[in-house]
Amino acid sequence: MQTWREDASNQDLRHTRNRIRQEILPLLEHKVNPAVCETLAESADIARAEEAYWAKEVDRFLPHIWSADERGGTLTLSPRSLPLALRRRLLRAAAENLGIALEFRHVEEILGDGSGEGSSVLPNQWTVSRHGEDVTFMRSSPPFSEYHYELPVPGKVSVAEAGIVLETSVPEGPDRSAKNDDLVHSRFAKHKWVVRNWRAGERFWPAHTKEPKKIKELLQDRHITGEEKRRWPVIACGDEIIWLSGFGVRRDFQANGAKGVLIRQIQGSDK
Repeated sequence: MQTWREDASNQDLRHTRNRIRQEILPLLEHKVNPAVCETLAESADIARAEEAYWAKEVDRFLPHIWSADERGGTLTLSPRSLPLALRRRLLRAAAENLGIALEFRHVEEILGDGSGEGSSVLPNQWTVSRHGEDVTFMRSSPPFSEYHYELPVPGKVSVAEAGIVLETSVPEGPDRSAKNDDLVHSRFAKHKWVVRNWRAGERFWPAHTKEPKKIKELLQDRHITGEEKRRWPVIACGDEIIWLSGFGVRRDFQANGAKGVLIRQIQGSDK
């Protein structure tokens, strides 16, 4: 049997736990209920058992009514089939799945007055909207700044926004590792090249395709979405897009034969 050891910090009233034990509980025993400690212990036992029950209920329902992706998630809450106590817990659990800690006032605001419509602003750039039974969480995108870098020929530039380094060179002889998709006709080497993010409405003609297509559609076909899509880099020569990341040199700008300006994309920015 171990002897009792008093921790010096137990007497420090700067700690909330000590103020409760040494000041508040004795006052409650004296002024309210002599058995307040026993009553609180019983309430804690009841709360633990009930919380365990509700945790199982949340685990049972949540996978069937909650879906999430990189932008947020949607929770389907039916007030007719789910009691209020369970709807509150499911809402908190869904938010925690996204790293959002909801306060009680947030929960009540989201559940609303029963009209089935509304929206709220949450901490850390999150928003939540209610449409019928669907509660949708979305993270607000930060303001996007376009980028624009001059690309020397030959030379290289780091594109921090896209996480790449682009390098151009003019090989003296045939480069067996280079494909036609990597070579721009040498007549364009005399003009200024810039690396930037693509813009709405711009088109590109990939090799081995019959006609140009909107860059927006090309990226969608490869499931490139969100912020990554907005930052996707191109190389422009004047008003013409001559290269698109992941697609190579534009078909009608490619070199004839093995000579031209070679473009290499290296993953990872050196900035």
